[in-house]
Amino acid sequence: MIDRSFALVSGKRNLSSHSLAAFADRKSISSWTQYAVAGAAETGIIAGMDGGRFEPQQSATRAQASGTAGGTGRIVKSIREYILIKCFQSIGTLGEHQMKKSVTILFLAMIPSVVTMFLLVEFFPYTGLGRIVSIPATVFLNITFFILLLIFTRNFKSRSFKCLLWIAAILLSILLAVVLHPQEYLPSVITQLWELMVS
Repeated sequence: MIDRSFALVSGKRNLSSHSLAAFADRKSISSWTQYAVAGAAETGIIAGMDGGRFEPQQSATRAQASGTAGGTGRIVKSIREYILIKCFQSIGTLGEHQMKKSVTILFLAMIPSVVTMFLLVEFFPYTGLGRIVSIPATVFLNITFFILLLIFTRNFKSRSFKCLLWIAAILLSILLAVVLHPQEYLPSVITQLWELMVS
């Protein structure tokens, strides 16, 4: 998903294994993941370990998970702009003021799920390499969901109904962040939270 989003936004359709050349242990990276790893390395989402190694079998540290979240943030801006421009150009009816308002609403709606992702990385750090997929997937799905909601609610007259829809959407985005947060050797985050509440 990362490499496809990057290819879409940057216009680079042909990510090759030259991005893997930086990793001394590139031959230990499974063949079915090489294209995705190359895309994540080229976008700056992952940088590998010290000594120019990728070490695909190693568990991720908190610092690496946070670095992945930070790297994801660098490309989210490009993806966001591309999606918004393409989406709203196809509609063709939004003026500059409405476009700015829509972008502001989108970012305000994203804040709770982004904060949730950072808290999950901090308090549930044992993600393994699953974070490479889960964080960008969560961001992408939430942005897409909110853009569709912006389009759907654009002509609604009732402000109270709009507010209820947005509150429900924000709660769903937080739930999505929790559900998609991987746990390598432990039960899911929801299971762990449930056990904390009932014990």
